[in-house]
Amino acid sequence: HTAYRRQRQMCIRDRYNFSVNLAATGGLTTINSSKATLIYEGDKSKNYGNDNYIEVSNYTGYNTYSFIEFNLGQLPQGCSIQSANLKVYHKNGSEGGSNFNFNAKKILSSWNEGTVTWNNFNSNNIGTTIYDTETGGKNDSDGKEYSFNIKSLVTDWVNNNNNNGVVLVPDSSNGSSYFAIHSDDSSSSSLKPKLEIVTSCNNNNYCLLYTSDAADDMQCV
Repeated sequence: HTAYRRQRQMCIRDRYNFSVNLAATGGLTTINSSKATLIYEGDKSKNYGNDNYIEVSNYTGYNTYSFIEFNLGQLPQGCSIQSANLKVYHKNGSEGGSNFNFNAKKILSSWNEGTVTWNNFNSNNIGTTIYDTETGGKNDSDGKEYSFNIKSLVTDWVNNNNNNGVVLVPDSSNGSSYFAIHSDDSSSSSLKPKLEIVTSCNNNNYCLLYTSDAADDMQCV
C-alpha cells in the first residue's frame, strides 16, 4: 500500500507540456450594420429609426444625413486592418433632382436609433474629416452599390475603442436633390448596409497546455 500511494503521488506531481496553436486567422470579415437611421432637417424633431430606408439630401433647408453603426466583435483579436469598405445600396421610391456627391464622416458621440433626431444631434457631433466620397442619386437603379474606403476610420475604432459609427452627408447643403438607401430594416438582407474588412494576423502565437492527474492549466504567449 505504501508503494502504491508513493506512485500515485508522483503521478499527481508530474506535469506534461503540450503546444497548441490557437492563433487568430485573418481574411475577409463581412459585418452587417447593427443600427441605421436618418436625421432630417425638414422635420427636426422626428425619429426615423423604424424605417426600412435611410436617405441623403442636399436640398436647401431639407438636408438629410444617414447614420450607420457596426458591431466589430466579429473581428479576430490582435490583427491589423488591411482594408475596410462600407457598402450601401440605392433604394427606389424616394428620390428627386440629379445625382450629387456625398461623403463618409465619423460620428463623434453615441446615438440611439430609436430617439436620435436633427434637433438632438447637432453638427458638433460629426467629424470634419472626409474618409471617402461617392456619387449617387435619382438616376441610379435599385440596388446600385456605393462603396466607401474607410480603412483609417475602422483602424481608429479598433485602436481607440471609439466606434460610434459613420454618417453619410451631402457634399453641399445647398441643392435640390435627394435619394434613399436600404437600411438595416430592409426586407432584402443582401441590400442592408455592410462593412467588408480584410485583416492580417500574426500566426506565431501559441499556447502551452499544462496537464496532470490533478489539474489542467493553459498559458498563451
